[in-house]
This record gives sequence, C-alpha cells and structure tokens, in this order.
Amino acid sequence: MLVAFRGRCKFRQYIPSKPAKYGLKIIALVDAKTFYITNLEIYAGKQPDGPYAKSNKPFDVVDRIVQPVSKTNRNITFDNWFTSYELVLHLLKEHQLTSVGTVRKNKMQIPPEFTRTRGKEIYSSTFGFEKDVTIVSHSPKKKSSPTYVIFTSQWTN
Repeated sequence: MLVAFRGRCKFRQYIPSKPAKYGLKIIALVDAKTFYITNLEIYAGKQPDGPYAKSNKPFDVVDRIVQPVSKTNRNITFDNWFTSYELVLHLLKEHQLTSVGTVRKNKMQIPPEFTRTRGKEIYSSTFGFEKDVTIVSHSPKKKSSPTYVIFTSQWTN
C-alpha cells in the first residue's frame, strides 16, 4: 500500500499507477476478517551495507513479515510482485502456511503449455498439479493474455 506523503523523505516512493502518486510504501500482513495489521515493513529502498542491512527481495520480505503467524495453519494471499513457486513451497514447508497468489507471465516457473494462447477457448482453464502446489491458467477474455494463479493446500486425513 502507498500512504500519501508529499514531504521530504529519502525513501518516499513515486508510483504513477496509484491514486496518491507520492508516498511511503508499506508492506503489511493484514487479517482478512478484522482488517487488523499483524505486521508491517516500511519500504526504505536500497539498504546500505552494514550489520542492519535487510534484503528487499520479495521472498525475503514475505519470509520476515509472516513470522508472527508462522505455524498457525493460516492462508497468505499476495499479489504478483511477491508470488513465486519457491515462496509458496517455503511458506508451506517452513511456516505451515498455505498461500494463493497471481503470477506474472514472464516468471520462469510457468510451464510453456500454460503460456500458449492459440486455440484456447474463452473462459477455459488449464490446471497443473505437483504434490502440494497447483497452478491455474485462466483465459478471461478473447484475445487477452491468461491469468496465472499458484496456490498450495494442506490435505489432512
């Protein structure tokens, strides 16, 4: 989320697609029912080298931010900037959290069969399964690129 701010700040962000184009970028873990913020990080840009440097890679940011809910068997939903096959598997194995997220079409984890759009019917879906991870390619409109969703689920007997 981008909190509107026009003042002086070294880590103020410019995101032209947002209603408030300037502000502080905040990455938050929010409860879907109560809208209570469980954990958050303010994006401060590139970190200087030193003992307090933190990685801004999407995998590392999510790994840090889910610590308060780790091993609680909850579901984490995120957008395509964070989503990767490695991340959803890591959340399931290390944190016991299921996850859902859209995937950018240029990610390497998408099999070539999913990216082909020729001859694909409107509203059709292609599913791929691997042990704990499922990927779905859905064509919502004619002549539009498909939407990709990757998710994990825990099955208990």
